[in-house]
Amino acid sequence: MHESEWLPRLLSKHDLLQLCNLFNLSVPGFRSDKLSSRPEEQLRFIVTQALKSGIGARKNGRGKILTDTFFSEIIKEMDDLIQPQWKDLSFESIVDELDFSVVLRPYQKLALIREWFPDKYVSHVEAFRQNATEKMGLFHGISNINDKDYVERVIQDLKRDLDFPKSAEYLQLIQQLGATERWEQIKNNLAEKQTDRERLMMISGLSSLDRFLGIVAAKDDYEPLQLIAYNLYVNEREKAYQNVYTKVHEESAAAIHQVTNLTNKLEEQVGENRKLTKQIELLTSEIKRLKNEREEDAQHTDVLQQELEEHRKERDYAEQIKGLFEELVPESSEAVIITDKPDPRIKKFFNKNIISKKFLLKEKQNENIHKLKSKIWFIDRQSFRSTREWVQLKHFLDENGFFYEEYNDYLELLRRYIQVIQCDETEVYN
Repeated sequence: MHESEWLPRLLSKHDLLQLCNLFNLSVPGFRSDKLSSRPEEQLRFIVTQALKSGIGARKNGRGKILTDTFFSEIIKEMDDLIQPQWKDLSFESIVDELDFSVVLRPYQKLALIREWFPDKYVSHVEAFRQNATEKMGLFHGISNINDKDYVERVIQDLKRDLDFPKSAEYLQLIQQLGATERWEQIKNNLAEKQTDRERLMMISGLSSLDRFLGIVAAKDDYEPLQLIAYNLYVNEREKAYQNVYTKVHEESAAAIHQVTNLTNKLEEQVGENRKLTKQIELLTSEIKRLKNEREEDAQHTDVLQQELEEHRKERDYAEQIKGLFEELVPESSEAVIITDKPDPRIKKFFNKNIISKKFLLKEKQNENIHKLKSKIWFIDRQSFRSTREWVQLKHFLDENGFFYEEYNDYLELLRRYIQVIQCDETEVYN
């Protein structure tokens, strides 16, 4: 089977638009800058026909792309995306790296394999075709990377990108805010709580600065609080610097006003009496001192402005990391998580999707459970302490055609959630 029959199935609408622009393909009657308004399948048909028209042709033409040209042009567009160290890797290693990559699109990965390992491309082209046809991952059955490896690699990469302040930096800011005693009091109150629920309920009940103090006191015990603590830290630090900046600005304005008044007073007294010479010298000295303070204040103001800008960038970066995680694990109203003890590290993200085992069994008993049949269920096996109870429910679900996944811990939940909900770049498949 020629690439034209299966390769277009790897392409999302964004990919199709990129290739139409790259190879000057268009829909009759529409300008190239209006292609984004056309249906995805119409764009896929255009790319498919161009590749088919190139079969057996000697050169490219309007609406005709030779397969070699198709891949070589894609490679040229990828210079900034290819990691230099990849060129020294074996076929097996580069396949693993490409399988991990979220920057390169599937068709770009395919072009890279064909360019660097033409023999391997030929020997695996049937696997590529089958994966594209069956809507599997491009390197399914070829790469050594499984779902667990992928999830762990992504999580580790995200963690490496985060550089949270040390505890001493948090405490230094708390001291600058004059809240050290209050922080000690909140920390002691948290230590008296017997359960995680009590501690977290106490923190959520605090407001403004006190909540920041509580989260700093508990962040080492609850990993998800690290990012929240950092965001609040940036906000509190920015407010503190803004207050200092405002104070310096006001003092500088007052100093300027004072210098003006002293100068006017000096000019009035110069011609009145020579006996005032000593007083004039004192006033002159005072003016000089105030001018020096003004210059120092102005320099300090510039430093504060630069620090404020850096803090805003740090906060924006933290928001980008948070956005990346939310993109990796997208919200879905179709997902239902059955568990009696949700892990605190994921409860924040799946709070709207979680229901208890008791509620599930009650809905089953009341014959209301079929209203949830359209949902994708993720069931915590640890919530079923009785094997018999689980087997009975499992038999019921299988018999009635419910779609469900089992999991034992939060990492397995994430892997299965990504596999089912996102399904390896779902936007490229139809």
